[in-house]
Amino acid sequence: MVFVGFGCSKGHSHLIEDKTRICLVLLINIVVMPLEIYYGFKSGSFALLSDGIHMISHLGILSFACFVEISKRYEFYSVFINGLFLVRLGMYILLCGLWRIFIPAEILGGTMLTVALIGLVANFAQIVIFYPARCDHSRNMKGAFWHTLSDAALSGIVVISALFVYFFDFYKADVVALFLFFPLVFWWGGVGLIKEAIKILDNKK
Repeated sequence: MVFVGFGCSKGHSHLIEDKTRICLVLLINIVVMPLEIYYGFKSGSFALLSDGIHMISHLGILSFACFVEISKRYEFYSVFINGLFLVRLGMYILLCGLWRIFIPAEILGGTMLTVALIGLVANFAQIVIFYPARCDHSRNMKGAFWHTLSDAALSGIVVISALFVYFFDFYKADVVALFLFFPLVFWWGGVGLIKEAIKILDNKK
């Protein structure tokens, strides 16, 4: 069994360690993602729903990352396709935020807060698992680590929003969360990955 510690990956065994980390994080995402999507609908929280849908991109990035660790020539496609997904998701989040401004709705704060906290704990677990990849030689694994950090930031925003909804019945906090999501997902996530993909392509020329 490969031990996932806090040091940097070294030596010829890094590939096995990286694949193990990816598989563990994939498993966490597969469990938490449907919870956030289902209870996002049930609670009426677009922020929680968007966070769950965003986890689909994480599944895609991690799946591609696992494959890229085996065959580096597909790294461009991995980064570019996931960048496009995040750009589209960012536009969806923006539209949801605008929708909620004009058509507000009651949100089940208790449900939202409970599931949001589960998502935040899951993201912290993923950060611990991926932490050694921060100084890995592989751009692919570094990308996976930083994407995990962005996921944790989004989950933190959802939790803060849920606290306002639950304790103060401030439903507009859900809208605020969506507008905070948009630049993180669209610019930092989507556009950032597309730029990174272009760099990968240029380096291969």
